[in-house]
Amino acid sequence: MYKILVMLSLLMLSHYVAAVPDATDRQLQRELNKIFKKQGVELVEMSVPAKYNLQGKYYRIGNQSSHTPVKYVYVGRVNTVRSSSATSSAGEYSEYFDYFILFDENKIISQVRIIDYQASHGEMICSPGWLKSFVGHKSSKPLEVGRQVDGISGATISVNKITFDIRQKTYILSEIAP
Repeated sequence: MYKILVMLSLLMLSHYVAAVPDATDRQLQRELNKIFKKQGVELVEMSVPAKYNLQGKYYRIGNQSSHTPVKYVYVGRVNTVRSSSATSSAGEYSEYFDYFILFDENKIISQVRIIDYQASHGEMICSPGWLKSFVGHKSSKPLEVGRQVDGISGATISVNKITFDIRQKTYILSEIAP
């Protein structure tokens, strides 16, 4: 009887947890409301083909006023250094940070922001001044650390990981958005 009760409790708990909105999506909505000054921002999730093996989400950003051009946003997670303090969903040890990329109607980056930095090293990448180096990037342009993006001493892994991820996500958006 005790086992059945425990199993039912776990089943009910898993159903409740699945119904709770993702914390990253709530953080994204909060940040977008700040950026757009609460203009009735509406996020519509875009479908992404499975071949991209995407772990984040792309959204089309709408506005209640129809004369505003469509914008896009990607929100996702970047795994950085391996550590004994954090475990990934695959059971491996890693640290991570969550971030978003805001694109204009031409799929050009207009802003990058770190919304949750959970790694023990490299937090200098959260600096808005450094993140501005990605503004204006589009999929047809190169994006390399040491050329278009400055390296940061003490944040080498984080710099390389986010630069690769931004380049990849910009390319994917150019492929999936009309």
